[in-house]
Amino acid sequence: MSCVEKEDLRAHCMGVLPAGGFVFKVSLDLARRLLAQNSIITLLGNSAKFESTIGMNGRVWISAFDTVQTLAIRDIILESEKIYESELPMFVNQKIRSMRGVFPSLNAANKMEVDNSQ
Repeated sequence: MSCVEKEDLRAHCMGVLPAGGFVFKVSLDLARRLLAQNSIITLLGNSAKFESTIGMNGRVWISAFDTVQTLAIRDIILESEKIYESELPMFVNQKIRSMRGVFPSLNAANKMEVDNSQ
């Protein structure tokens, strides 16, 4: 799969996406929301390390540390379509907390916070 940007009626190739990852389809409305400056992609990126590419055609490519994390991020993105923009930060925090076993780096960060507070 390759990523192409259409500008001034000329196609500019952004390159071939790396092997691996997961491609899924979202509504065009959600694709636009994912491309916004303060989207759920940004919020998720504060808690989890992953790569993403979002197309205006509704195709999304996600690649995280492993398949479990990749699918967890996909599920959060898909669920976010039903969430108001103002509620996204709380929604992401709840989802990430409920998936601590999926995102081990969060467990280490939480342990450091507890150790520092003692």
